[in-house]
Amino acid sequence: MNKNVVIGLLIMFLCIPKVYSGDLLSWLINPLSQYSLAVGTVIDKKNGKIVVNIKKVISGNELSSRIEINSSVSSSVEGVNTGDHIVVSLDKTGADYSIKWGIMKTSTSEYEALQVLEAPLGPAETAAFQRYINSGGKDNDFIFYEDKAYLRKWDGTKVLLYPSGIADVVAALPANSASVVLPGQTPAAIPLPQTGNAGFQNQGTAFENEKSEDIEQQQMQPVPLPPPLPTPVQQTREFAKVSGGKMVISIVLLLLSILFGGLFLYLWMKNARAQWK
Repeated sequence: MNKNVVIGLLIMFLCIPKVYSGDLLSWLINPLSQYSLAVGTVIDKKNGKIVVNIKKVISGNELSSRIEINSSVSSSVEGVNTGDHIVVSLDKTGADYSIKWGIMKTSTSEYEALQVLEAPLGPAETAAFQRYINSGGKDNDFIFYEDKAYLRKWDGTKVLLYPSGIADVVAALPANSASVVLPGQTPAAIPLPQTGNAGFQNQGTAFENEKSEDIEQQQMQPVPLPPPLPTPVQQTREFAKVSGGKMVISIVLLLLSILFGGLFLYLWMKNARAQWK
């Protein structure tokens, strides 16, 4: 019987579905996956519970100005203390609030200016989540491409969120684009490289004219650009493909867990009956 117990537990452990950070970000910015996502400050902590002064509800249901949150099975309040500013994903059962997808420390409770200090996400995803919070839940169309995070605005403009830097933004833009938007700035024209031989003193000789033309041709050579960013349709198809594949895998693993769990229970009852006889 001990051998069957070990085998059954091992199979059930291997069949537990995995959670990916990308999945977590999609849950955090989805109002339908949680009761509320809110920003606030911890004003009291005792007996595994925290009292939070709610400053801003980013998405989901409205909350009273002060709520009490209990620890949940998936997330604990042990990492936060009185005075900490937080963003918290909430679930609600009856009148009781609990943590849904996590609780993360922030630099302030002012949602428009806060920085996410601790999050179970990668750097690019953390930058996207912070932009989502700073916008009050309005900016939620993100693109992740080659370890970079972009915000795609309603007019098609792409804002680089991570890593920030003018060179990365310029390299990511299409060849016919001449504008760029940096976080916290308005669209501004990018000065294009000057072509020609401005400032070159023509001596009037054929040699100097030929040299001038060579310089101009070299300066006008097109700069090779990286592959273009995925289109919205490609991004949607890729997301659906990945999400659908993960959902199928999770369902299959769940069914396998149930199957092997039933087999384990059957073997255990069979051995129990044999011992009683």
